[in-house]
Amino acid sequence: MADTRQIVSWALERNCPMREGTDCKDPLQTRMKLGRVQACAQGMQDGDIVNGIWVTGTYWGSDACDNSVDIPSSGVRIEEVAQSMGGWDVVRATCRDCEANVAGNSPNGIAGCHESLDVMYPHSEELDALLWETIRLRGLEERLRSCFRVTKPLWFGFWIDSPLRRAQCELLLDLLPYALPRLWGKDEANNDVEPVFDPNQFVCPDFDPSEYYGKEFSAFFAALRTAINWELPFHVHMAPPGHTDFGFYTQFAHCPQCKAEARVPRWTESVESCSIQCEVCGNTFDPTTTCSSERFEFDSESDSLEKRLGDDFDAFAIQFGQSKGVTAQQMIEALDNHRDGPRRRKVAECRNRVDELERKYDEDLAALDAPALPSSLILEVARGVTLEMKRIMPGEFMMGSNENEQEQPIRLVQILEPFYIGMFPITQIQWEAVMGSNPSRCRHCSNLPVEQVTWFDAQEFCSKLSEIVGRHMRLPSEAEWEYACRAGTSTKYCFGDEISSKEANFDASIRSPEDLFRLTERDESKRRTTPVDQFRPNPWGIYDMHGNVEEWCQDSWHGTYLGAPRDGRAWIDQSEPVEHVARGGAAYTIAGACRSAARRQQRANCGARAYMPEDEEVESESLLGSLLRTTEYYGVRIVCSPRGSDLG
Repeated sequence: MADTRQIVSWALERNCPMREGTDCKDPLQTRMKLGRVQACAQGMQDGDIVNGIWVTGTYWGSDACDNSVDIPSSGVRIEEVAQSMGGWDVVRATCRDCEANVAGNSPNGIAGCHESLDVMYPHSEELDALLWETIRLRGLEERLRSCFRVTKPLWFGFWIDSPLRRAQCELLLDLLPYALPRLWGKDEANNDVEPVFDPNQFVCPDFDPSEYYGKEFSAFFAALRTAINWELPFHVHMAPPGHTDFGFYTQFAHCPQCKAEARVPRWTESVESCSIQCEVCGNTFDPTTTCSSERFEFDSESDSLEKRLGDDFDAFAIQFGQSKGVTAQQMIEALDNHRDGPRRRKVAECRNRVDELERKYDEDLAALDAPALPSSLILEVARGVTLEMKRIMPGEFMMGSNENEQEQPIRLVQILEPFYIGMFPITQIQWEAVMGSNPSRCRHCSNLPVEQVTWFDAQEFCSKLSEIVGRHMRLPSEAEWEYACRAGTSTKYCFGDEISSKEANFDASIRSPEDLFRLTERDESKRRTTPVDQFRPNPWGIYDMHGNVEEWCQDSWHGTYLGAPRDGRAWIDQSEPVEHVARGGAAYTIAGACRSAARRQQRANCGARAYMPEDEEVESESLLGSLLRTTEYYGVRIVCSPRGSDLG
């Protein structure tokens, strides 16, 4: 439970033209109404306004020397922020003399009638013990029991009743200012003491929890005093325990009274309906009524400065950078890097090389009688190292599926010319014979596929292999790959609509989303690559099209098949995007990712990492570390067009 932060929101009730009706009572509604104008006012005070624009977000970038550069990503013109409230003059006039404006960071602070406490670990036993010790030392127990519902942990009981009565506000002022500083290593006299929480728990080494939380609680205490002196209702609200990730906001089952998390499974699709008693406040409730999961909608485009400013964005970004001590040249380089300029140019170079190879080696191609071509083609890569390829006859098939939008619309594709495709993915022996090195992580067998290969690496391999064998060797188009994979079938896999670990190398242990959260419990040895001929071939005699390593295709990535060619050619985007298509799934993917129609979007430079032998890797890894390590099994399968000489 302790890994969930629960935020306490508060607001002083005050009739105000900026928050009318129920907005003045609900802390959450108050924050939604005034939070933006409050933050903008703070930005104006701190000098974060550039050319009349409040920059609300930045993303990390780097210049040509890899120096960090903050690039403005989102923002809004300051006059738009207060427009619905009558403009900044009206806002300032309203807040200037308002007694509820207690949390402003200057005498002219805006909307200081609300705030929140981003509290670390409200379930902590140490915090509970600290509060009770302070209550005992200050003789507050009798007052506490007459003012609040006493819960365990005590912290939750402070936020059950809202608005707080005068006696409750007075008690909190007599308790929290003396107890809370000791959380971060200060006693009542501001002397250093042993902190309750380990400072090393904070990720950022420059983060000072006493300063950060001290500001929050200073505003909270000021609001309590104002509520007492001006007899203003003081509204509080504790957020339920929740988690935002994977595009969803998941609200865990919790007590509707005190918001303490219920001891039921977090990550199940449904919670059993029953009557349970809250361990914190004793309230009886049904956990199914308080848990939910909904898509987290965030419109990143609404405040996008690049979208708002259009052609003027680069000039603004340079101006913003200069206000932060970044030179114009550094910002230009950072913008180019962010837009993948270097990688896009590298993609263009690869495309030009492919075209040159095609002109160089395919000049003597002629109309060939496909049935007369040999069914197999064996090319010598190096002494004792050969590459065996299978002939694929022209034909047509239905490409795509209804499994997800990226595989739609299903359409008829005609393969007009025969081609040869590698019977196996390129092995480490073949790769090393051509490239002189082996980037693969898994090396426990001599007949393993090469992996840790980027799309750029794959193109370089094709170029060098072409020089060796004297013909145009290339990556398959997406259509060619799926046509060869299906091998005349229309089922999910070339073996049928189901697949098992006896037919392909994939992660059969992942059967539901909940399995992802048990990643570190799985047998990591099953996530290695296997020999390319370990499993039986498809009906056309081609091996390992499902699982083992993901295989790069020639195509640029497109989100759907709308507008895709129907003749089997690679679909190349002339804008040279960095994202390309990978096919086939891998040893770490679920069965669904190994389907004949399944496709993956991946950056052209994804796949490579510094080689480390398996026995030197950390056996027990974190979830994140394991995920990062197992998303790199990218390999290669080669195709080529037949030539007249193939007829002998």
